[in-house]
Amino acid sequence: MFSIYCGDLMIGTSDLGGVDAGMGVAVGAFFPTEDYEKVRKHFRLFTEATFEKAPPDEEMLGRFYARNSRFRFAVIAPDGTTVPLFTCLVRDYSVELPDLGLEAYQVEVQLSEQSAWFHGRA
Repeated sequence: MFSIYCGDLMIGTSDLGGVDAGMGVAVGAFFPTEDYEKVRKHFRLFTEATFEKAPPDEEMLGRFYARNSRFRFAVIAPDGTTVPLFTCLVRDYSVELPDLGLEAYQVEVQLSEQSAWFHGRA
């Protein structure tokens, strides 16, 4: 499992089983830790701005992206290496889809273009 960090907080883990090397994105189920609660409100803003909304709430998305760009995200691979990335998004549907339990969480990691990590994993 990969460890997902927001600053010094390990907010969750993921297998990051879906990799699109062409897009530079890795996705997977997200398993939140207790520390996720400290940043949950931030990620919920994205969900509240986009879930079943067409078009999405642009004002809310603007606030989300402005805040998200200030966070220092890190992904640590199972072997202990750091996966180079641009940003991270936790899709938290726990309120909208409570019956899904842990399946209501997904993580998307935008990898650095210079990252050799995702080459050969697609």
